[in-house]
Amino acid sequence: MLPALVVAATGPHPQLGTLVLTARADGSLVAEVERGAGTTLDAESTLWSTRTGLGRTGREIADLAGNLASQSGADVSTPLQRLQLEFVVLAPPPAAPTTAQQALQQRASESLDGNATLTAVGSTSLGTLWRFGGLHLAHTSSPARTPLGVAVLVAQGVIVALALLLAIPTGRRRRVVNEASLPGEDPADTFDEDDHG
Repeated sequence: MLPALVVAATGPHPQLGTLVLTARADGSLVAEVERGAGTTLDAESTLWSTRTGLGRTGREIADLAGNLASQSGADVSTPLQRLQLEFVVLAPPPAAPTTAQQALQQRASESLDGNATLTAVGSTSLGTLWRFGGLHLAHTSSPARTPLGVAVLVAQGVIVALALLLAIPTGRRRRVVNEASLPGEDPADTFDEDDHG
């Protein structure tokens, strides 16, 4: 679940992301990227959630989270732009945080406040929010405009055309039954016994 400002800003642009940072009890930091208004049940994937390693994007997100949560002096605008991340949310600590969790929460909050690339938006019920104002929307082509998308559309069109062609009724043909063509067949005498009975 994301703050209402994030949902409103990313509504027309579902490719925009929000980096959600959460401090754990052991002092580690969890970084997750939510696209658009956030992850819904339809967007969940067992394959994705049970993966065992980080891909290139996962490592880039981990590096970005580490650079944002500590005063590293690294330029974070490039990865924010490449990953299309407009917002950063630092999730609130639990009711009874551990000492390590409190220290990480404090350090991350101070680092995010001191980062010139980000603008503090404020505190929400879902955490403290910062915005990356230098984001330029990447123009992504729709799947229908890629070569594979065009091939799929053409194949679907051919299938529909064939289905319509097969649905067209043909002219009625009368079936002519010629008794001469059925040699040796007499009428059935099934009911003859009932009449004589």
